[in-house]
Amino acid sequence: IYYNSGYVLLADDEKIVNEINASRADKAKYDELLKNRIDMFAKALPNFEKAYSIDPTDENTKTILKMSYDITGQPEKAKAIN
Repeated sequence: IYYNSGYVLLADDEKIVNEINASRADKAKYDELLKNRIDMFAKALPNFEKAYSIDPTDENTKTILKMSYDITGQPEKAKAIN
């Protein structure tokens, strides 16, 4: 349940990534889109952390949790996930 709840919050990720890649020449738009992506992952992060606390062996949860930590600037937490 928590994994799915977090994943729903990331529904626009592919769209945002495509927009980020297309806006590299426009620094202000690029920065705004990057911030939006970070905020989106920050909102989903508690759901993935809860899912991981329930089942720390689920590979999908571990992968998305590591990615969420990396995107939100927490590489030390990403490295701690085995």
